[in-house]
Amino acid sequence: MPNFAFQARDRGGQQISGTREATDQRAALESLREAGLFVTQLAPTRGRRTQSTPAGMSVAPTAAQSTLVAPLAESATPAGVPSPRPETGAVSTATQRVLSPSAATTPETKSDVWARANAKQMSLFFRQMHSMLHAGTSLAQALTIIAQHDASPALRRASYEMHLRTSRGEPWHTTLRAYPGLFSELMIGMIQAGEAGGFLDRTCLRLSEYCERDYELQQTIKRETWYPKLLLLCSIFIPSVVPLVLTSVGVMQGNPLMNWLKSVYGPVSLIVGATVAWKVANYFAPLLDHKKTLRASVDQLKLLVPIMGKTVRALATAKFSRALGATYAAGMAPHMSIRIAANACGNEAIAQSAMAIIPRVERGEPLTDALASTGHFQAVVLQMLRTGEESGKIDEQLDIVADFLETDAETTIKQSVKVLGIVAFLLVALNIGAFVINSYTGIFSGIMDAAP
Repeated sequence: MPNFAFQARDRGGQQISGTREATDQRAALESLREAGLFVTQLAPTRGRRTQSTPAGMSVAPTAAQSTLVAPLAESATPAGVPSPRPETGAVSTATQRVLSPSAATTPETKSDVWARANAKQMSLFFRQMHSMLHAGTSLAQALTIIAQHDASPALRRASYEMHLRTSRGEPWHTTLRAYPGLFSELMIGMIQAGEAGGFLDRTCLRLSEYCERDYELQQTIKRETWYPKLLLLCSIFIPSVVPLVLTSVGVMQGNPLMNWLKSVYGPVSLIVGATVAWKVANYFAPLLDHKKTLRASVDQLKLLVPIMGKTVRALATAKFSRALGATYAAGMAPHMSIRIAANACGNEAIAQSAMAIIPRVERGEPLTDALASTGHFQAVVLQMLRTGEESGKIDEQLDIVADFLETDAETTIKQSVKVLGIVAFLLVALNIGAFVINSYTGIFSGIMDAAP
């Protein structure tokens, strides 16, 4: 049975190192968790057997040990012991990068920053990747199949180019960064964790479910905002019908069509301009991720807006929790886990605050206390995280709290949309009422002026 060298912290924050025998890396990680250890590094001994360090002995990690060592190589599994499942399709590529460093210097395929796909297409993409990887298909072969049959032209083209790069030994999460319009930081971070931990197929399934929830939320917003949109259009076109009729029957002077166009030109131009600006902003948003200072200011402003700020914070911390749980399950070092989770949260203000606590966590401070000092994380997140630290099941607790926060955010959005419908109705009623009053006032004024 192979040996795995590990670095970990016990519940008191003390550093512990040693080796653990297990059938594979996942089993070693689970056994260390059951022992109440927070694993920071885990790697095979690659053919050499060492004696475990006695429990309780503190070993200071070296500089070389501060980064995550790649997962178990296929050759490290002795004959007769089941090798790690080929379902991930990522163990071999990560191992090739370690055994052949020159692979990282292979010329990259040109990036495509203009590729786009909606949430439904991304959900189908990750669902197909999960099915093929779970069935034992290699990563490069799975990408080739999607490149031939996916319904989205952008995903077909991206899958073919990623197939070429992963075939050369480049990690999949690295190739994803060439398509910022397709793959978010959350997706990249979770794929990186899945590659490192050997559960890439399950990571694709979770991303598929996440995209499905995102698509359902988008459809809910469209469905619930249909009525307010209809009221808005009615408030523009109904009052304009009266001048059109009066002009047509000769009561008012001028061209009927021109008078009608003049009455609706202003509101329609405003709506069309706002819609176009929103579409353009969403399209170019992935290209502005490197503008950290600007993004931090905008994201901080979002957190301060009533109602909207609560929803933005809940969704951002849910993404942070989900990515942190995935990287912990992969056995990544704390500083790498926090960095990936911060990049994946989608809010630069929260990300910068999380990045700032990395040195404190590396010095042995509990993760819960460090995150609490930022002021960005809700009490329920800190409570569940503290429970996970004490029980050794941080990833499970973080997944639970992420589900709770996403559900709470969806409820808030649905309630806000319903309130928006009522507000739109009142505004339309006031607008039409003001128009009627002005019309009657003008009529009576004309009658009074015409009276002798």
